[in-house]
Amino acid sequence: MTKTKVSFILLLNLLPVIISFGQIEFEKGHFIDLNNQRIDCLIKNHEWKNNPKEFSYKLPGSDVSKEMQVTDVKEFEIEGYAKYVSVDVKIDRSTDDLSRLYYNRNPEWSNERLFLKVLINGKASLYFYGEENLKRFFYRVTDSISQLVYKKFLAENKESKTNNTFLQQLWMDVKCGINSPDDLKRVNYNTTDLTKYFINYNACSGEKFIEYEKKKHDVFHLKITPGINYSSISVIEFYTTGSQPKMNVEFENKLDLRVGLEAEYVLPNNKNKWSLLIEPNYQKYNSTIDVNGKALSTKYNSFEIPVGIRYYMFLSPDSRLFLNAMIVAISYSGTSNIGVSPYFEFDGITPKLGTSLGLGYSFMRLSGEFRYYRNPDLLNEPLYFTAPHERLTFILGFRLF
Repeated sequence: MTKTKVSFILLLNLLPVIISFGQIEFEKGHFIDLNNQRIDCLIKNHEWKNNPKEFSYKLPGSDVSKEMQVTDVKEFEIEGYAKYVSVDVKIDRSTDDLSRLYYNRNPEWSNERLFLKVLINGKASLYFYGEENLKRFFYRVTDSISQLVYKKFLAENKESKTNNTFLQQLWMDVKCGINSPDDLKRVNYNTTDLTKYFINYNACSGEKFIEYEKKKHDVFHLKITPGINYSSISVIEFYTTGSQPKMNVEFENKLDLRVGLEAEYVLPNNKNKWSLLIEPNYQKYNSTIDVNGKALSTKYNSFEIPVGIRYYMFLSPDSRLFLNAMIVAISYSGTSNIGVSPYFEFDGITPKLGTSLGLGYSFMRLSGEFRYYRNPDLLNEPLYFTAPHERLTFILGFRLF
């Protein structure tokens, strides 16, 4: 096992400890109890895909976690993330699955107490409730909250139809600057269209409102990534002919400079914890060693384009840990060679696909990362030789935007 691999394995052994510090479980928030008292606390953020039925919280200075059910509070909010209100509503749970539709076009109401996610809070408020295969929107313009009706059903000819009563509800109750019902036909039953519609209504009415589902504009980053490689290359002869000795040689581990440019696209869901990245970079490795009086040399210059994914663990708004997993999709070696006199010499090394794993920390525009690369073979000689290449890289990044 090379020193490069050993170094990275030691680094990975620290990963569980690092993750335990990096994971954010409880975040600043508050809830309103049944007596209309506001309780400031820390709330466990499960990043709910579906609307929650309960939540966990801790009081300031306490390590004791308590549970609150939907019947215990009037609302709760995780600051900067989401707000939920606990209300008694009528909800239509009819399926949208085309293979399970019924002939009834009318909603099939169920009286339930639910946590609704607040999308827009204003003169006209918009709410969302979601479960697996169920998405419903609710609205409020008076004291009561009602569902915006949308239901798929079967006509007598077994053709799929849609009950779009929500458009009539908008025309009757949430109308400002709309001249006719035809102006609503472009509004679809989804978060994007309805949020935009309610924002326009509140703005047209001249009323203040709060948008909880704001679009994330800071989704693309460009970073320069100079660094230092700690590299090793081995040459293994796994098939011998004649009097040639079988070889298993490791070139010396060396430090060399590298330079790169990283482009990152932050995915909009899951609190910006996941991103896609591509980082073209250039590095080199040169080494000559003596084995039993024979000179072995290698010269490796490469331009690589790794692509992969990144996961962030936030410590604060400006400080975070991150993990990378990447595939070295393209590698061009240029004027590279591996040779041992007098037996062989390979010019124009043609490496195969490689992989890399990374662990790093970023603060505002600066970042530091340890990244382990492995290329299984730098040669195109499957019958005789293989030349695995490994390197542990420290990358210092500066984000341009």
